[in-house]
Amino acid sequence: MDNYFYELRYNNDIHEWRAKMRRALLHTVWQWYGKPLRHNPVRILDIGCGTGVNIVSLGKIGSVWGTDVSSMAVTFCKKRGLRNVIQATAEKMPVRSDRFELISAIDVIEHIHDDDGALKELYRICASRGLLTVVVPAFRFLWSDRDERLQHERRYTTKELKLKIEQAGFTVLKCSYIDTFLFPPLLLLVRLGLLSGKRPTIRMDVAPRLAILDRCWLAAGHLERLLLRWFNFPLGVSVLCVGQKDGNP
Repeated sequence: MDNYFYELRYNNDIHEWRAKMRRALLHTVWQWYGKPLRHNPVRILDIGCGTGVNIVSLGKIGSVWGTDVSSMAVTFCKKRGLRNVIQATAEKMPVRSDRFELISAIDVIEHIHDDDGALKELYRICASRGLLTVVVPAFRFLWSDRDERLQHERRYTTKELKLKIEQAGFTVLKCSYIDTFLFPPLLLLVRLGLLSGKRPTIRMDVAPRLAILDRCWLAAGHLERLLLRWFNFPLGVSVLCVGQKDGNP
């Protein structure tokens, strides 16, 4: 991604409602599935850590390391005071096997050309019974110029992502569409672009902030997380998948 994007994220990720929702989702997943791992010091890896806000948040759970393919991202992490951050690709991690009890890959896998290879590498470095939490954009028909600006390789369905994570070796504990409340407006924006005969254009590199809308979106995200514990959503603009590494790799 362009360097301007990392500066944009550095200045917005603490307060932006969508970034807050992602952090809350990570903690919610840990509450659901992390109990068997809590008796040990928890080692966490945030893949594609960007400017490091997730690392700060995950520090409430355990010891956190971060990696990003961008040297600019690593620079911003260090500017935030984070030291356990290295530049690396997800396909080839300079980490020993069976290392991390929790691995997060939030809005990352869609950027990687060899996503299957990256997921297999994450399986290698995941500890026995450890968790992998992946979030990716959903549905090819929601593709817009924003995907191209962010250098996405693809969008996924739940079926596609679940199969890839299983083929990497993980047992899937949860796979669902999320951000369901954003699906109607995003679909409308994309369809309007198609109907006008123009390429679908969405000019939002950070979620727009307006106090009352922030509260509404955050409330909708909170309700979605409560419901997500009990069932999977059939539509959404993103896919959440949680995998666990079995005891016998």
